[in-house]
Amino acid sequence: MLLGSLTLGYAFKNNWGVFGSGLGGVCGWQVAVIIEQYINYGEALLLFMAWVLFAVYLNRRTIVVVNSVGDKVAQTAADVFALHRDENEDVADNENPEDVYRENTDNESQQKVARERATVGTRYSAYANTEPEIVVPFDSSDEEDDWRRSLEEENLESDKNYVDLDDDSESNQNQQKTYTGQRYRKADSFGDFQVVGFEEQQDEQHQSENKQGETGVVAETIGAGGVVESVVGEDGMTVIKSEHVDVEADEDDIEVNLYDPTKELSKYQRPPLQILENRHDDVEYSTEEINENKEQIKNTLDNFGIKINRIKATVGPTVTLYEIEPAQGVKIARIKSLEDNIALDLKALSIRIIAPIPGKGTVGIEIPNKMRQTVSMYSVVKSLKFQECKYELPIVLGKTIQNETFIIDLAKMPHLLVAGATGQGKSVGLNVIIASLLYKKHPAELKFVMVDPKKVELSMYSKLEKYFLAKMESEDEAILTDTQKVVYTLNSLCVEMEARYELLRKAEVKKITEYNDKFLHRRLNPKKGHRFLPYVVVVIDEFADMIMTAGKEVETPITRLAQLARAVGIHLIIATQRPDVKVITGLIKANFPARIAFRVSSMVDSRTILDQPGANQLVGQGDMLMLMNGDLTRLQCAFIDTPEIDRITAFISKQKSYTSAYALPDYAPEGSGTGGSGGIEIEKFDPEFKEVARFVVGNQIGSTSAIQRNFSYGYNKAGRLMDQLEKAGIVGRQEGSKPREILVYDMSVLEDIFANLGL
Repeated sequence: MLLGSLTLGYAFKNNWGVFGSGLGGVCGWQVAVIIEQYINYGEALLLFMAWVLFAVYLNRRTIVVVNSVGDKVAQTAADVFALHRDENEDVADNENPEDVYRENTDNESQQKVARERATVGTRYSAYANTEPEIVVPFDSSDEEDDWRRSLEEENLESDKNYVDLDDDSESNQNQQKTYTGQRYRKADSFGDFQVVGFEEQQDEQHQSENKQGETGVVAETIGAGGVVESVVGEDGMTVIKSEHVDVEADEDDIEVNLYDPTKELSKYQRPPLQILENRHDDVEYSTEEINENKEQIKNTLDNFGIKINRIKATVGPTVTLYEIEPAQGVKIARIKSLEDNIALDLKALSIRIIAPIPGKGTVGIEIPNKMRQTVSMYSVVKSLKFQECKYELPIVLGKTIQNETFIIDLAKMPHLLVAGATGQGKSVGLNVIIASLLYKKHPAELKFVMVDPKKVELSMYSKLEKYFLAKMESEDEAILTDTQKVVYTLNSLCVEMEARYELLRKAEVKKITEYNDKFLHRRLNPKKGHRFLPYVVVVIDEFADMIMTAGKEVETPITRLAQLARAVGIHLIIATQRPDVKVITGLIKANFPARIAFRVSSMVDSRTILDQPGANQLVGQGDMLMLMNGDLTRLQCAFIDTPEIDRITAFISKQKSYTSAYALPDYAPEGSGTGGSGGIEIEKFDPEFKEVARFVVGNQIGSTSAIQRNFSYGYNKAGRLMDQLEKAGIVGRQEGSKPREILVYDMSVLEDIFANLGL
């Protein structure tokens, strides 16, 4: 009405009375005049759009009313049809199916159709694209039973998935599928859908739904993440769509019950960074010095007719690397031959030429800085690279020429040889290696076996006996200083190695990381001997002294450990100040591919350690070369002082500890007893043993041929007596054709041995 009044007022203005009179017409005219003053001709467009919207609204309302009326008519027709169908079914229920069959059919095909329509129980086979097959439960005559039986056999022959629902045998019941009160046949799958029929036996809920003729979708949950949607149609067909979704549990809700090897010392704290000394060197690199060296190198090469394209300088803590790009056609050997001339012109202590630098196509000249920078242990441990390192046995050694923190993994090396002249930083390097491991590992994960023939280099770590050290149960001290105890301990480590390999064999793994991972996930039974295996690092200082005093007795177990012990987590770190071929033998070098060389006095020593020169050109005080995987890297070793080590060990020793050191299996040489000299049983000694022993000690002759000549014994008896002397500790082991070493020099000591043996 408002829209019409406004339209009439706009169209006829003061002549609105043509269509009648009233207050509505007056208002429409006045409002139209007011709107026209503001929008002028836009009022006509506004009215047009308003009438269009009104027409759309009116049309939608008309459609809704028509659809509602149509739905009511269709529902009424459906109700009438359903009532008529129920009346026919009631009549069919009261009649004999056989009468219907005879009265209403004329031929066999029509009889079959009538029989199918007259049946009450309907079964559907499991096929989606064909009409349901009907099985009629007749019981009236033998002929009809035979017909029904033949029909069922035919259906069973053609449908291997058919399950007789009337068979109550145990085997058949196991094949029947039960779902929400209905018993189904086996159903063939068609993609995500299954089409099945249902029997007359249904629960009350389904009966009421079917009688009402309702259709719908029923959703059921079957197990974790499984959903079934059942669509029941009016024709009795049930279409089931099953969707199985693997639901993942939240990681936070999963109970993690891993074995924790650190549980006994769960409150253990690693040493804080503050106990290390932060050393600051106010060293400023002079640009003038670098430019002068560049010009001097260029002039020296020009004097010998060698042209270069450019020079690049990289300043390190100890040396500066000058990279030279030679001109086309220049032989590198000519530059390398001028090493002494360049050192003379630069007035440098020593220089080292790298010709060429691998992977760069340049020649490197390393020149020592006039003002050296100290690399403190504090700076390298504090570095983010070391703190975030995920290595099994991380060791931070120092910094490279590029001032990058250099970290290695001892577990991958797998053993380390450290050599250098006295006073060049070898002992400090060992302390840096040990401190690195103490800062990263828990006592349950790492154990040390320390050998210190000098008795003063590693003694400060004795406080860590019940935390990080390992020893045989029969030993009193964890830091080994006696050569014979070192031999026993190394052989004990060989026994430990073999025991660990046996555990790995039983666990069907190849290395310690896989074994410990299985044990942490509780897939290995401790009752069968399995246990968590910590890493064992053997640190030997002054290896040359061990070789000189024990010889093969030390070299043999070390060689075995170096060859085999990597996979079971036993690693060796050997240090020596005498890089001689008698100390660093071919077997040692073959099993120690990772080597550290501090400054040595000659090129021969450098070749003994690194198989190449270079260590003789270092400047000392921690300047070193690291050979690993065939690559040679120059480093400035970090510096850690004795007071810092004392603070580290004191901090650890004040915490809760284990009851004892990590126990290694006891080792006793074959035939040894409790006697101080080796303890041979009395009945195993020959009657002539004492006489022969006095002869050997008195003459200091330890050869089997001498016993044969002086006592007129045969070779077998003389050899047996010599073996008894060795077991008693009177002579040493045989070394080829050389006479045996005499271990007893005094007759009084020999008599004491006789007394201990009960002779």
